[in-house]
Amino acid sequence: MLFFLFNSFDVQGGVNLVYQDDVSYASDAVNVYPVLEVKYILREWLQPYLGISGDMQQNSLQGFLQENPLLAPQADLRHTNQCFVFYGGARGDVVEQVNWHAGFSVGKYQNLHCLVNSDQDLGRFDIQYDSSATLLNTFGELTHTNRAETLTTRLRGDHFRYTLQELPKPWHRPRYQLDLLSTYRLHDKFMFRGVMYWIGGLEAQNAMTKAPVVLDDVVDVGLGIEYLFNSRFSIFFDCQNLLARKNERHLHYPARGFHGMLGLTYAW
Repeated sequence: MLFFLFNSFDVQGGVNLVYQDDVSYASDAVNVYPVLEVKYILREWLQPYLGISGDMQQNSLQGFLQENPLLAPQADLRHTNQCFVFYGGARGDVVEQVNWHAGFSVGKYQNLHCLVNSDQDLGRFDIQYDSSATLLNTFGELTHTNRAETLTTRLRGDHFRYTLQELPKPWHRPRYQLDLLSTYRLHDKFMFRGVMYWIGGLEAQNAMTKAPVVLDDVVDVGLGIEYLFNSRFSIFFDCQNLLARKNERHLHYPARGFHGMLGLTYAW
Protein backbone atom coordinates (compact mmCIF):
# COMPACT_ATOMS: atom_id res chain seq x y z
CA MET A 1 0.00 0.00 0.00
CA LEU A 2 1.36 3.42 -1.00
CA PHE A 3 0.47 6.70 0.71
CA PHE A 4 1.29 10.23 -0.32
CA LEU A 5 0.06 13.79 0.17
CA PHE A 6 -0.14 16.33 -2.63
CA ASN A 7 -1.26 19.79 -1.55
CA SER A 8 -4.68 19.06 -0.01
CA PHE A 9 -5.00 15.59 -1.56
CA ASP A 10 -4.48 12.41 0.44
CA VAL A 11 -3.94 9.43 -1.89
CA GLN A 12 -3.70 5.76 -0.93
CA GLY A 13 -3.21 3.03 -3.51
CA GLY A 14 -2.12 -0.54 -3.91
CA VAL A 15 -3.17 -4.08 -4.74
CA ASN A 16 -5.06 -6.62 -2.61
CA LEU A 17 -3.84 -10.13 -3.46
CA VAL A 18 -6.03 -12.95 -2.07
CA TYR A 19 -5.43 -16.69 -2.24
CA GLN A 20 -8.33 -19.01 -1.42
CA ASP A 21 -8.78 -22.76 -1.87
CA ASP A 22 -12.50 -22.79 -2.77
CA VAL A 23 -12.49 -22.96 -6.57
CA SER A 24 -15.58 -25.14 -6.97
CA TYR A 25 -17.87 -22.26 -7.98
CA ALA A 26 -15.97 -20.46 -10.74
CA SER A 27 -13.72 -18.57 -8.32
CA ASP A 28 -10.02 -18.36 -9.12
CA ALA A 29 -7.52 -19.58 -6.57
CA VAL A 30 -5.69 -16.24 -6.74
CA ASN A 31 -7.64 -13.00 -7.00
CA VAL A 32 -6.18 -9.53 -7.51
CA TYR A 33 -8.16 -6.45 -6.50
CA PRO A 34 -7.28 -2.77 -6.97
CA VAL A 35 -7.16 -0.53 -3.91
CA LEU A 36 -7.31 3.23 -4.45
CA GLU A 37 -8.71 6.10 -2.38
CA VAL A 38 -8.40 9.82 -2.99
CA LYS A 39 -9.45 12.26 -0.28
CA TYR A 40 -9.52 16.04 -0.63
CA ILE A 41 -9.05 17.95 2.63
CA LEU A 42 -11.08 21.02 1.71
CA ARG A 43 -12.19 22.29 5.11
CA GLU A 44 -12.71 20.86 8.60
CA TRP A 45 -16.40 20.59 7.82
CA LEU A 46 -16.00 19.09 4.33
CA GLN A 47 -13.60 16.33 3.26
CA PRO A 48 -14.86 14.50 0.13
CA TYR A 49 -13.37 11.19 -0.99
CA LEU A 50 -13.64 8.57 -3.77
CA GLY A 51 -12.25 5.06 -3.92
CA ILE A 52 -12.36 1.56 -5.31
CA SER A 53 -11.52 -1.74 -3.64
CA GLY A 54 -12.33 -5.45 -3.64
CA ASP A 55 -11.88 -8.54 -1.51
CA MET A 56 -12.78 -12.18 -1.02
CA GLN A 57 -15.29 -12.43 1.84
CA GLN A 58 -14.55 -15.62 3.75
CA ASN A 59 -17.83 -17.29 4.70
CA SER A 60 -17.79 -19.97 7.40
CA LEU A 61 -20.31 -22.22 9.10
CA GLN A 62 -19.78 -20.31 12.34
CA GLY A 63 -20.55 -17.02 10.62
CA PHE A 64 -23.75 -18.35 9.06
CA LEU A 65 -24.87 -19.82 12.41
CA GLN A 66 -24.37 -16.43 14.06
CA GLU A 67 -26.64 -14.94 11.41
CA ASN A 68 -29.22 -17.72 11.83
CA PRO A 69 -28.70 -20.64 14.27
CA LEU A 70 -31.40 -22.72 12.53
CA LEU A 71 -29.34 -23.48 9.45
CA ALA A 72 -30.31 -26.71 7.69
CA PRO A 73 -27.85 -29.64 7.73
CA GLN A 74 -25.50 -29.97 4.77
CA ALA A 75 -25.63 -26.23 4.11
CA ASP A 76 -23.99 -25.05 0.89
CA LEU A 77 -20.98 -22.98 1.99
CA ARG A 78 -19.25 -20.68 -0.50
CA HIS A 79 -17.05 -17.62 -0.26
CA THR A 80 -18.36 -14.33 -1.65
CA ASN A 81 -16.20 -12.66 -4.25
CA GLN A 82 -16.44 -8.89 -3.84
CA CYS A 83 -15.26 -8.26 -7.40
CA PHE A 84 -15.12 -4.50 -6.87
CA VAL A 85 -16.70 -1.78 -4.76
CA PHE A 86 -16.71 1.80 -6.01
CA TYR A 87 -17.46 4.21 -3.18
CA GLY A 88 -17.56 7.90 -2.42
CA GLY A 89 -18.75 10.38 0.12
CA ALA A 90 -17.73 13.15 2.44
CA ARG A 91 -17.18 13.71 6.12
CA GLY A 92 -16.53 16.65 8.37
CA ASP A 93 -17.32 18.47 11.60
CA VAL A 94 -20.78 19.99 12.08
CA VAL A 95 -19.82 21.76 15.29
CA GLU A 96 -17.25 20.98 17.96
CA GLN A 97 -17.53 17.32 19.07
CA VAL A 98 -20.13 16.50 16.39
CA ASN A 99 -19.10 15.10 13.01
CA TRP A 100 -21.02 13.86 10.02
CA HIS A 101 -20.40 11.27 7.34
CA ALA A 102 -22.48 10.53 4.22
CA GLY A 103 -21.79 8.51 1.13
CA PHE A 104 -22.53 5.61 -1.16
CA SER A 105 -21.02 2.40 -2.47
CA VAL A 106 -21.74 0.28 -5.55
CA GLY A 107 -20.42 -3.26 -5.44
CA LYS A 108 -20.38 -6.26 -7.75
CA TYR A 109 -20.58 -9.62 -5.97
CA GLN A 110 -20.20 -13.22 -7.03
CA ASN A 111 -22.02 -15.70 -4.73
CA LEU A 112 -23.96 -13.16 -2.67
CA HIS A 113 -25.91 -15.27 -0.17
CA CYS A 114 -29.53 -15.16 0.98
CA LEU A 115 -31.36 -17.37 3.50
CA VAL A 116 -34.60 -19.16 2.57
CA ASN A 117 -36.84 -21.57 4.45
CA SER A 118 -36.05 -25.19 3.68
CA ASP A 119 -38.54 -27.20 1.62
CA GLN A 120 -37.98 -30.16 3.95
CA ASP A 121 -38.42 -28.28 7.24
CA LEU A 122 -39.96 -24.80 7.38
CA GLY A 123 -38.17 -24.14 10.67
CA ARG A 124 -34.76 -24.62 9.02
CA PHE A 125 -32.97 -22.43 6.51
CA ASP A 126 -31.04 -23.14 3.33
CA ILE A 127 -28.48 -20.84 1.72
CA GLN A 128 -29.05 -19.61 -1.82
CA TYR A 129 -26.54 -17.64 -3.88
CA ASP A 130 -26.66 -15.18 -6.75
CA SER A 131 -23.69 -15.48 -9.09
CA SER A 132 -23.76 -11.84 -10.27
CA ALA A 133 -25.33 -9.38 -7.83
CA THR A 134 -25.01 -5.61 -7.59
CA LEU A 135 -25.54 -3.79 -4.31
CA LEU A 136 -26.03 -0.02 -4.01
CA ASN A 137 -25.75 1.30 -0.45
CA THR A 138 -26.37 4.93 0.50
CA PHE A 139 -25.90 6.09 4.08
CA GLY A 140 -25.73 9.04 6.44
CA GLU A 141 -24.21 9.21 9.90
CA LEU A 142 -23.87 11.63 12.83
CA THR A 143 -21.47 11.05 15.74
CA HIS A 144 -21.10 12.97 19.00
CA THR A 145 -18.20 12.55 21.43
CA ASN A 146 -17.92 14.55 24.65
CA ARG A 147 -14.77 16.47 25.60
CA ALA A 148 -13.55 13.76 27.95
CA GLU A 149 -14.10 11.17 25.20
CA THR A 150 -16.02 8.97 27.63
CA LEU A 151 -19.42 9.25 25.94
CA THR A 152 -19.95 8.48 22.24
CA THR A 153 -23.31 8.45 20.46
CA ARG A 154 -23.76 7.48 16.82
CA LEU A 155 -26.86 7.62 14.62
CA ARG A 156 -26.68 5.96 11.19
CA GLY A 157 -29.19 5.30 8.44
CA ASP A 158 -28.67 2.96 5.46
CA HIS A 159 -30.63 2.21 2.30
CA PHE A 160 -29.87 -0.89 0.22
CA ARG A 161 -30.82 -1.59 -3.39
CA TYR A 162 -30.13 -5.01 -4.93
CA THR A 163 -29.93 -5.98 -8.59
CA LEU A 164 -29.88 -9.78 -8.90
CA GLN A 165 -29.31 -12.05 -11.87
CA GLU A 166 -30.73 -15.35 -10.58
CA LEU A 167 -32.61 -14.85 -7.31
CA PRO A 168 -36.01 -13.13 -7.65
CA LYS A 169 -35.58 -11.20 -4.39
CA PRO A 170 -32.81 -10.54 -1.84
CA TRP A 171 -34.47 -12.86 0.67
CA HIS A 172 -34.25 -11.72 4.31
CA ARG A 173 -31.94 -8.84 3.43
CA PRO A 174 -33.11 -5.37 4.59
CA ARG A 175 -33.91 -2.50 2.25
CA TYR A 176 -33.32 0.08 4.97
CA GLN A 177 -31.83 0.17 8.45
CA LEU A 178 -31.50 2.74 11.25
CA ASP A 179 -29.05 2.28 14.14
CA LEU A 180 -28.57 4.33 17.31
CA LEU A 181 -25.63 3.33 19.50
CA SER A 182 -24.35 5.01 22.65
CA THR A 183 -21.41 3.96 24.84
CA TYR A 184 -20.21 5.45 28.13
CA ARG A 185 -16.91 4.59 29.82
CA LEU A 186 -16.62 5.16 33.59
CA HIS A 187 -13.19 5.23 35.28
CA ASP A 188 -11.80 2.92 32.57
CA LYS A 189 -13.49 0.01 34.37
CA PHE A 190 -17.18 0.15 33.51
CA MET A 191 -18.57 0.28 29.97
CA PHE A 192 -22.28 1.03 29.51
CA ARG A 193 -23.97 0.44 26.15
CA GLY A 194 -27.35 1.32 24.71
CA VAL A 195 -28.51 0.31 21.25
CA MET A 196 -31.63 0.73 19.16
CA TYR A 197 -32.08 -0.54 15.63
CA TRP A 198 -34.87 -0.56 13.09
CA ILE A 199 -34.73 -2.91 10.10
CA GLY A 200 -37.31 -2.79 7.31
CA GLY A 201 -38.10 -3.86 3.79
CA LEU A 202 -37.62 -7.56 4.57
CA GLU A 203 -39.07 -10.17 2.23
CA ALA A 204 -39.02 -13.95 2.56
CA GLN A 205 -39.91 -16.75 0.18
CA ASN A 206 -42.82 -19.08 0.88
CA ALA A 207 -41.23 -22.52 0.74
CA MET A 208 -44.34 -24.11 -0.79
CA THR A 209 -45.63 -21.54 -3.30
CA LYS A 210 -42.28 -19.72 -3.84
CA ALA A 211 -44.21 -16.44 -3.56
CA PRO A 212 -42.68 -13.49 -1.69
CA VAL A 213 -43.84 -12.81 1.88
CA VAL A 214 -43.46 -9.28 3.29
CA LEU A 215 -42.20 -9.32 6.89
CA ASP A 216 -42.96 -6.68 9.50
CA ASP A 217 -40.25 -4.20 10.41
CA VAL A 218 -37.91 -5.27 13.20
CA VAL A 219 -37.44 -2.82 16.09
CA ASP A 220 -35.18 -3.67 19.01
CA VAL A 221 -33.80 -1.82 22.04
CA GLY A 222 -31.00 -3.19 24.20
CA LEU A 223 -28.80 -2.22 27.14
CA GLY A 224 -25.52 -3.64 28.36
CA ILE A 225 -22.87 -3.23 31.03
CA GLU A 226 -19.31 -4.56 31.05
CA TYR A 227 -16.73 -4.55 33.85
CA LEU A 228 -13.08 -4.69 32.79
CA PHE A 229 -10.85 -6.41 35.35
CA ASN A 230 -7.84 -5.70 33.14
CA SER A 231 -6.98 -5.33 29.46
CA ARG A 232 -7.62 -9.05 28.86
CA PHE A 233 -10.46 -10.12 31.12
CA SER A 234 -13.99 -8.72 31.52
CA ILE A 235 -17.50 -9.75 32.52
CA PHE A 236 -20.66 -8.44 30.84
CA PHE A 237 -24.44 -8.53 31.01
CA ASP A 238 -26.61 -7.63 28.00
CA CYS A 239 -30.39 -7.17 27.83
CA GLN A 240 -32.10 -7.35 24.44
CA ASN A 241 -35.60 -6.67 23.14
CA LEU A 242 -36.58 -4.41 26.03
CA LEU A 243 -39.80 -3.60 24.15
CA ALA A 244 -40.70 -7.32 24.22
CA ARG A 245 -41.72 -7.20 20.56
CA LYS A 246 -42.32 -10.44 18.66
CA ASN A 247 -39.77 -9.58 16.00
CA GLU A 248 -39.66 -12.01 13.08
CA ARG A 249 -36.26 -11.42 11.53
CA HIS A 250 -36.61 -14.62 9.48
CA LEU A 251 -39.86 -16.25 8.33
CA HIS A 252 -41.08 -18.96 10.77
CA TYR A 253 -38.12 -18.23 13.04
CA PRO A 254 -39.25 -18.48 16.68
CA ALA A 255 -39.38 -14.93 18.01
CA ARG A 256 -38.00 -14.29 21.47
CA GLY A 257 -39.29 -11.70 23.92
CA PHE A 258 -37.14 -9.87 26.46
CA HIS A 259 -33.95 -11.80 27.21
CA GLY A 260 -30.57 -11.28 28.82
CA MET A 261 -27.12 -12.79 28.55
CA LEU A 262 -24.31 -12.99 31.11
CA GLY A 263 -20.83 -13.80 29.88
CA LEU A 264 -17.07 -13.50 30.16
CA THR A 265 -14.45 -12.32 27.69
CA TYR A 266 -10.77 -13.16 27.68
CA ALA A 267 -8.10 -12.16 25.18
CA TRP A 268 -4.53 -13.43 24.92
